[in-house]
Amino acid sequence: MRPTASTLGLVVFCAMLLASIAIFGYLIESRVALLRAALPTARFDRWRERWSGVLTQFLGQRRILSPRYLGAGLMHALIFWGFLAVALNTVQFVGDGFSAGFHLPFLGVAQPIGIAYRALRDLFEVAVVGMVLVAAFRRLVLRPERLTPSWDAALILAMIFTLMATDLAMAGLSAALGGDAAGPRSPAASLLAPALSGASPAAGKALFAACWWSHLVTLLGFLCYLPVSKHFHVVTSLPSVLFRRLDTGALPAIDLEIPSASASPDSSISAGRTCWTSTRAPSAGAARPLVRPTRPESPSTPRRSTRTCARR
Repeated sequence: MRPTASTLGLVVFCAMLLASIAIFGYLIESRVALLRAALPTARFDRWRERWSGVLTQFLGQRRILSPRYLGAGLMHALIFWGFLAVALNTVQFVGDGFSAGFHLPFLGVAQPIGIAYRALRDLFEVAVVGMVLVAAFRRLVLRPERLTPSWDAALILAMIFTLMATDLAMAGLSAALGGDAAGPRSPAASLLAPALSGASPAAGKALFAACWWSHLVTLLGFLCYLPVSKHFHVVTSLPSVLFRRLDTGALPAIDLEIPSASASPDSSISAGRTCWTSTRAPSAGAARPLVRPTRPESPSTPRRSTRTCARR
């Protein structure tokens, strides 16, 4: 029943997969170049603290689940957790394109862990669909002040919704057409199969193929779009948390007020501050004096100095 069972379908599938991987690699190269240009630093110590941060900040989403923004934070967390839960299913979806019935170890349709995983997957897919609709309602109707209109966010939400909806539809169609006879049905398949069983086998197969190709196109499009999207943190969040700086301390207090011209250097030092002078040329838009100079400015014109002080 999978579209790649035919030679043409398999060729198109492989071509799309290779093209998307090549585009992703091309777009990600510039980001990797920034890492190569950075100075090396030791981030392979204090593993207990690092993995603790992964559990609380990456998996637990502690930063966004604050009481002040609990509703929006929970919405974002459920979408993120759904992304993690469906990641294994994405691997199996791509593998099934090459070999029918492909599954990761212990995740077969008749294996206990596989049955539990499919139930968890269905639960998160339904939750993600609901949270995407909530996010769209907030952006289109409620429009909180701290949310700015963004086509990027709208496109990402549309792709997430398409991925979840097509996967749920494929589960229901597979059950309705008898494609999951090798094992028990998933919860979504059991609920959706009766509603989809009224279609003829030909129509059901055509609808399954449409959902399958839509899911694939959206998945590969998402892969290519991520490197140029603000949602690239989906890829970088885990290494960013794991290899974060653990030796950050308090920054020194900086006095940004420029001392008056009558203040002497000794007065700043006696007040417990250390001052230094930075020299810069006047900006192009700086106000000029009302009295015209007696001679034109030359390259030897003194530059303005700014003194900045930091408390000890």
